[in-house]
Amino acid sequence: MNKQRNVFYAFGPFTLDAGERVLRREGQIVALPPKALEVLCFLVEAQGRVVNKAELLDNVWPGTFVEEANLTQSIFLVRKCLGQEYIETLPKRGYRFAGEIRIDEPAPARRLLLPRRAAVAAVILTISTAAASWWYLSRSAPIRSIAVLPFSNLSGDASYDYIGDGLCEELTHALMGLGGVRVAARTSAFQFRGKNTDVRKIGELLNVAALLEGSTRTTGNTIRVTAQLVDARTGYHIWSETYDGNLDDVLGIQQRIGAAVAGRLAQDIPGSHLRVPAPSREVSLAYLRGRYFLAKGRPETFRQAVECFQEVISKDPKYARAYSGLADTHYRWALWESLPPAAAFAEARRAAEQALALDETLAEAHASLANVKFQYDWDYASAEREFRRSIALDPNRADTWHWFSHLLTAIGRFAESLEASKKAIEVEPFDVPSQNHLGWSYYFAGDYDRAIEQHRKVLELDPIHGQTRLLLGRALLQKDMFGEATEQLRKNLELSPESPERIAALAYACAVSGAPDDARQLLDRLLALARQRYVSAYSIATVYAGLGAKRQTLEYLDKASAEHASRVVEVKYEPIFKKLRSEPSFQALLERIGL
Repeated sequence: MNKQRNVFYAFGPFTLDAGERVLRREGQIVALPPKALEVLCFLVEAQGRVVNKAELLDNVWPGTFVEEANLTQSIFLVRKCLGQEYIETLPKRGYRFAGEIRIDEPAPARRLLLPRRAAVAAVILTISTAAASWWYLSRSAPIRSIAVLPFSNLSGDASYDYIGDGLCEELTHALMGLGGVRVAARTSAFQFRGKNTDVRKIGELLNVAALLEGSTRTTGNTIRVTAQLVDARTGYHIWSETYDGNLDDVLGIQQRIGAAVAGRLAQDIPGSHLRVPAPSREVSLAYLRGRYFLAKGRPETFRQAVECFQEVISKDPKYARAYSGLADTHYRWALWESLPPAAAFAEARRAAEQALALDETLAEAHASLANVKFQYDWDYASAEREFRRSIALDPNRADTWHWFSHLLTAIGRFAESLEASKKAIEVEPFDVPSQNHLGWSYYFAGDYDRAIEQHRKVLELDPIHGQTRLLLGRALLQKDMFGEATEQLRKNLELSPESPERIAALAYACAVSGAPDDARQLLDRLLALARQRYVSAYSIATVYAGLGAKRQTLEYLDKASAEHASRVVEVKYEPIFKKLRSEPSFQALLERIGL
């Protein structure tokens, strides 16, 4: 980047000497790192033009491979120095200098006549500022909490997203074994994927002192991973490193990053040690792909997840976490009404038990087995023991608290269920399913106002999440807010037109809001779908309940219990069925289910 001689740019209280690369505020030199100053100069010299990231990287770091994180950090430092109003971010376009600029071209003598004492003072000021920054960092409080952010995929090929996501998940899992360090849950960290959020703001929201972030760039069979550890309290970098290798080196790179971060954190917490993941290099990519597809949480990705976990097991039959992933995938398949419960839960049971046979201390496997015992076996006491064992091994799994809350609601322990639901949010404050589950807990506790309030908050956080409008619509119906409830449930069905649960929810809403013909049309659609694939009898029963068809409702609830439909455990306290609670056949149903 060529320097422009003898040009001064003035904006607000600042003056930027473009030739000498010196920034002053009301005459006093302002200390900025060289690259941050270069970024500022380039944006100022663009004079209001939008500059994309690639142009900035090419001009400020010419001929050098650098990650966008370097640019982001430089922008952060410039904003910290000038204030937020001068540098504008235009999403998907770049940055623009937004201040009003005055240009001055002073005579050459202006700088030649600068007294030597003033020049020396400026140098001393710069050195003093740097020394003060070093002293502050060296004396800052120990780092006892950290979040691993998703690694950015800079390859330009979305098919490689799973590598960065997998690194995030595996590093999070590994660092959880570092004694004395609290690690933010993966789901909370993933809320900041692709967002240009100030690292200090992320640290504040996640309540952590440090962030581990990075990027991957994959070309053919080669990969470059850049990682950096940032103090979220100050925004300063603590450590950074770049790793080059082949795709089958991903696990080794992950372990080297984990060891480096653990080594840095161990300086603050003597005696801490890192639990190193066990899979071989040959299976690591398959396992990362499996977790990537499972995390998407859609029925169509579950099959891909199963294939990946089975590939891992075929190559490393003793890797317990692969069996746990397989168990999670199968029981979720049943919950999403994508497979008959008998087949799905049988596979989930086998996988969870195998995971525990290999590693009895694996918290996630205990939670998987707990869900089988709860949702399919109706063995509530054994399920509670497994959930509590999972929590004792790892109290920072929001998913475990979430499903434990489901169990507590099913057996009528509403106060404990609410506490478990709140604990899930405490562990993962940005996890949409956990936030939705709190509203679900209020719904079953009969507190519909709080349920509605909670789901409205979640809708602002994520307007397209699969369960939010569904749960909001159900709560609105209990307040006789039929118009809004139906609107929410229609929008929800539009997001997934083939979902039996969503078809049933809208049909029920139509039935109770005075549109029985619409409800019957949706019921016909649901019954037609049931002739093509598995549809839970529980979903069909809810539609008949809305239509006031008592006999058919009880008939389909009996079918739901016979097939061990996943949601049948909710039947006792589901307000949709409250008019049936005094029926002898309904009481007999509860007895069969163990409620």
